[in-house]
Amino acid sequence: MLHLDPNAASTSAKPGSDVDLTRSVLILLDLELGVTGIGLDTQLLADGHLDSLGVLDLVLLLETTFGLTLDEDTLSVDDFATVPAIVDLVRSSLGESIQ
Repeated sequence: MLHLDPNAASTSAKPGSDVDLTRSVLILLDLELGVTGIGLDTQLLADGHLDSLGVLDLVLLLETTFGLTLDEDTLSVDDFATVPAIVDLVRSSLGESIQ
């Protein structure tokens, strides 16, 4: 299992920034779920890149990678529609205000 540090510093952004989270989500989608060739505006569910089992796998990966506990009762398909939506979900679940 891939473990990413969401607080790892990068040369292009401050630690824990949206850029770092976006990069981490893209890596998870690519290496762990085989979702490749996507952009930030790609509709992951509508375009068939993720199905319901893929979303479940992604939830587990996000929880493990970022140390989150996602409440399945509050999750919606909109949370997984695009990479930025997933980043927003992670950021809000971490309780951070990233600028």
